[in-house]
Amino acid sequence: MQATQLSDHLELRYGLVIDSDTAARLLGFRTPEGLAKARKTGRLELDMFEIPRRRGLFTSAGHLARVLLHTLPPAHLPELPPLDKVRRPDTCPAHPDKGGRVMSG
Repeated sequence: MQATQLSDHLELRYGLVIDSDTAARLLGFRTPEGLAKARKTGRLELDMFEIPRRRGLFTSAGHLARVLLHTLPPAHLPELPPLDKVRRPDTCPAHPDKGGRVMSG
């Protein structure tokens, strides 16, 4: 698997910019604080940045994909379907009230 393939899937599912809660979950941390501690102690090299007028830290789908590929053993990498077979979520996973369509019913 290549970083661009995983990045494309992450971007389709979570968007170009990924918040620390989602990044922590995808990397197997129980909390964003666990992710922050791993970054602070140097156990994890994940570039994160602030966005003006938004709380928390963020990373890009591309950078997170490279970190996941570097971190996970090859046997644990997922089999990803072609992008044309993947359906985009109907809601924004992190903030359905901020740009994502909320499904009724």
